Amino acid sequence: MITILGLALGALFIAVPLCVAQAYGVALGGKIAAAFAKMLLRVGVCGLAVHYLVQSGSMLLCGVMALAVAMYYVVSVVVRARLSLVQFIVPVGAGLLGAVMVAASVLLFANVAVGSDFCLRYALPVVAMLSGGIADPMAKALATYYMGLRHHNHLYYYLIGNGASVGEALRYLQKRALEKSMQPGIRTMATTAAGVSPVVMWTMLMGGRTPLEAAAWQVLLTAAVFAAAVVAVWIALEVARKYVVDGYAMLKVKGAADGKSDSNSPNFPNDSELPKDYTNNEQI
Repeated sequence: MITILGLALGALFIAVPLCVAQAYGVALGGKIAAAFAKMLLRVGVCGLAVHYLVQSGSMLLCGVMALAVAMYYVVSVVVRARLSLVQFIVPVGAGLLGAVMVAASVLLFANVAVGSDFCLRYALPVVAMLSGGIADPMAKALATYYMGLRHHNHLYYYLIGNGASVGEALRYLQKRALEKSMQPGIRTMATTAAGVSPVVMWTMLMGGRTPLEAAAWQVLLTAAVFAAAVVAVWIALEVARKYVVDGYAMLKVKGAADGKSDSNSPNFPNDSELPKDYTNNEQI
């Protein structure tokens, strides 16, 4: 058990980088202190909330807090992707919550399968780890999809000008977004226990789990985050394309108002008129 003295000694981990920064004139001392203070505040509040939740043993409170944690990451994804919170809270929420619910259900079932007793305290950590693992790749993927609207829609018009229909242009951007969502998971799986320490496994060993169970959870959680990130991005993009009037929808309406058609005008050729290797074009 960690004591107050242990926590006080832990401050040395922050003091050492601060001293090095001061000695060599690295102007990051303020940022280090601010980052540490933010971590203390957020983790402290989260720890107290979970403590009282475990003490209460209420399934209802557990569900409410799990939903609150997931919604926090939904808002974080929208903000980090630089999208409108009003417009994209629903598609991002549908993607992240849907993927987390499915992946969490599988993981909690797997927890029983490997011999651990199912307990209320497992539900919230699993949801939190999945939501946190999804947030970064999802934000980057959505930013990639909507990069076609940057610089006065430069990339979007570049694709259209090179013979793509509106549908082909959006499918290309969706493909790039899905690729972006897969890259962090591929990198994590490829480097775990080689370039990246299997933190979940070591943490569970510290908590008294058996080595095989800890290793199984490391593999399961890494694979679950990878799959959930891809599913979350796919759902969010599909919901956004069908139900959100985003910048691409406005451009499509503008093109129709200007007398352009998605398939009959020279600027929007039929799919049969596109170069056969268009879907493999990576010149951008």
